[in-house]
Amino acid sequence: MHHNRRAPRQRSGYMLRPRGERYQPGTGALDQVLKTDDFARNPGLVARSNALAAQHPDDAGIQQRLALINADHYWEREELVIDSAGIRQFDASGWPPALPYLRQRQRLLSQQPAPSELALSGPEPVVVEINQGERRRYRLDLRLDKVGFQRVTPVAVDVRIDGQWYARQTLSEAAPSGRVQMQLPAGASQLELQLVAPTSRHWSMPSCRRVRRPTAPGNR
Repeated sequence: MHHNRRAPRQRSGYMLRPRGERYQPGTGALDQVLKTDDFARNPGLVARSNALAAQHPDDAGIQQRLALINADHYWEREELVIDSAGIRQFDASGWPPALPYLRQRQRLLSQQPAPSELALSGPEPVVVEINQGERRRYRLDLRLDKVGFQRVTPVAVDVRIDGQWYARQTLSEAAPSGRVQMQLPAGASQLELQLVAPTSRHWSMPSCRRVRRPTAPGNR
């Protein structure tokens, strides 16, 4: 919002408190503002008066004084952001975890993440945005990994699309891989992956690929 000031008008004297009006601490402060010469040219003084009056929204005397203070001012809406700069895409594959503890744990895994895989660990979800021009099928591959000498209990991976639960895939040492088929609508979709009640030993390496339609023999 942009603050504007109307041309000042001449005033003489100040507002007197009507007989029987209950005195509020803020009333005297606003009376002092009204006594100040050319107070309308002091935006800081006007702003403090509005902040003070906001603490007494039901006090008629204070609100009347505020109306006099604001008589030479008005607010005008201004657009500060005209257009979005958009989303800049960049290759984030191969980035190590930010925490030193997680970087050390990742180095001990039996198989390092491939460039197409994400490293999913801990209770926080990983969210990936997929933007496409038309409705398409995708395949989500999930792989359980761990430090080579450790034993891990089974862990489940929850899959949500645009905030809605879609599927759950359980991974274990006996069955370390899983796959989820997805049909995503045209436009932008958010794919959210989250381990369910994981321990520090649980790591999952998800990767998402678009399923291409088989080509008819005559079109090859």
